[in-house]
Order: sequence, then structure tokens, then C-alpha cells
Amino acid sequence: MKIRVSEYNLKSSKSGNSFNIALFSDIHYSGLNFNINKLNIIVQELEEARPDFICIPGDFLDDAKAIDESIEFNDFLFRCSAIA
Repeated sequence: MKIRVSEYNLKSSKSGNSFNIALFSDIHYSGLNFNINKLNIIVQELEEARPDFICIPGDFLDDAKAIDESIEFNDFLFRCSAIA
């Protein structure tokens, strides 16, 4: 798995506040044969980045049935929600 971290500074006259957004995609979680270490690496990166918001735009699942069957996947989402 390749993780690329990019930082961008955006300015807007509409908002005087600054905030950090983390975005990750293309995990392709599939359940039983999925390497759970991929999720742990993402959580570590998120903890280091300390974002205010976390966005997951797409290609997160390969099989929607895997969500119901996976304690690890649900734990991953819980851990992400605790970060931001």
C-alpha cells in the first residue's frame, strides 16, 4: 500500500478560521482476506496529522457485505471518528 501525504494551504475571504482536512481513498476493503495493517497505518497517519475533518471520497469498499462481517472494519471507523 502506498500512502502519499500532501499539504496544501488554501485561503478564502469567506472564512477567517483555519482548519485541517484529511482525505483518504481507494482502500478497497474486502473483508476476510484484507490486510488489517493497512487500516492501522491509516489511523497512525491520521493521528499524526491531527485533522479537524476526515473525508473518505470513494473506493472504500470492494464488498458492502464485508462491513457487517468485520469487527476490524467497524473498529477502524470508530478509531477515525475519535481523531476528528
